[in-house]
Amino acid sequence: MGSEEEVTMNNAGLLEAPDRYQEFVFALVAASSLAIVYSAGVGIAGGKPVALIALPLLAVLIASTMSFAWSTLFLIVSLFVNAHVSAFSSAVWFAFVFGVSFLLDREGIRWRDLTHPLSTPLLIYGLCILPSLLKTTVLWTSLFSLLNIAAFLIVMYATAAGFRTLKTVRTAAGIFLVMVLLNSIDVMRLSLAGDNRPFGFAGIMFVDYVALGLCIAATIVVVTRGRSRFIFLVLLFFIAVGLVLTQTRNTWLSAIITLVVLACYLIVHPEIVGYTRKRLLFITLVGSLALTVGILTAVYLNPRVQSRAVDLVDPSKFVVSDAGVGGNSLISRLFIWVTAYNAFRENPVFGVGIYSFPHSSHRYYAFPRTFYNLYVKGNSPHQTHLAVLAETGIIGFAGFLVFLGSALTCAFRGIRNATSAKGKHFALVAAIATVYCAVSMAFSDAWLFGQGIVLFGIVLGSMLSIRRINSSAVVGAPSHHMS
Repeated sequence: MGSEEEVTMNNAGLLEAPDRYQEFVFALVAASSLAIVYSAGVGIAGGKPVALIALPLLAVLIASTMSFAWSTLFLIVSLFVNAHVSAFSSAVWFAFVFGVSFLLDREGIRWRDLTHPLSTPLLIYGLCILPSLLKTTVLWTSLFSLLNIAAFLIVMYATAAGFRTLKTVRTAAGIFLVMVLLNSIDVMRLSLAGDNRPFGFAGIMFVDYVALGLCIAATIVVVTRGRSRFIFLVLLFFIAVGLVLTQTRNTWLSAIITLVVLACYLIVHPEIVGYTRKRLLFITLVGSLALTVGILTAVYLNPRVQSRAVDLVDPSKFVVSDAGVGGNSLISRLFIWVTAYNAFRENPVFGVGIYSFPHSSHRYYAFPRTFYNLYVKGNSPHQTHLAVLAETGIIGFAGFLVFLGSALTCAFRGIRNATSAKGKHFALVAAIATVYCAVSMAFSDAWLFGQGIVLFGIVLGSMLSIRRINSSAVVGAPSHHMS
């Protein structure tokens, strides 16, 4: 101990800390043993055998805190676990485990990494939504629901500071895309089995996962070359099939709009990918071909997809039957939107209280009770901007626009400020992912809670980490692909 030889070996990198994998295995075995003993006692004493299966999962939570890399893996996987405990998704609960893992990170916390351009806009948004708590009729429910925002902040800050290399970011994105691919294959399986509108093992949130994955994969196709581009073209095909088979039109539109933004941005700034506009047009056509083949494959697997696509332009679908059943999902959304607008109109400054619309909507509907019970009761506004307006008023909405605008500005400035081709490519992928989230908010409010808000935290955290890595010159020599 302390010998000159050991110091030399350590400086040379030959004497390293215990392997993280061994630490994880040890923690997993130890925690599993304790959990099994405890769950066995509960199962025997309480007569609940399910405890033998459920409680050992605590071992994974405990063990994952020993490694930030493992907790990152489990956090992304938790997005695809369609389970809720006490009204919160598994991803929200695991976000707190992820935060603990970050705090216990052996590499240490560099507090300067916790400061970024979104800190001030977030503070402004937070101060703007607090007054809405004065208006809520379910104060404790609103306060409890703020765990969603806490999970978002933990994930965003831990990701922004904990992802210290582009390799880490690439690994996280790879895990997400692999999970999207696996769920897409499951959706194809279910469709072949006769399921009219399958979502796979991830549940309804998969519709946003797969659309986001498609936008990420399409962007990577543009910035990669050779074998990597071919691999992502194949991935793009499977993801496109999965997206179409979900028959979710709002995510179709969100993905299309985002890809149009990508195309327009590259037309204006072709130097980012190092191609001429003519070459970019060719790559776009190849990518479009992969998407088209994917769409045709989806229609072949489930012909009902085609009728779903034209519902919005079929006048016969815009009716409500005598039983109160709408012929189009837009009909049900309109009932919710009208109610949310009424809530905002009666509470324009502070709103009805953050996360309280599902509990107070009965005060604001203006149509037969049957329709309210069918389409509105217990539901959120289903549109982010309207949800923010209804629940936090003009003040909260102003703060939200400041935050969202700052996020988009930061994302695209990250591309411009990157000093290497590789850094610009990573920043472009992160910016397009951020754009998708912002566009999708026009069609859904799933980004305000549950798996959606955790995924939003991962996207923004990754974008901020790429910006920090690029600005600190961690990126190596310029490269022409995302290697």
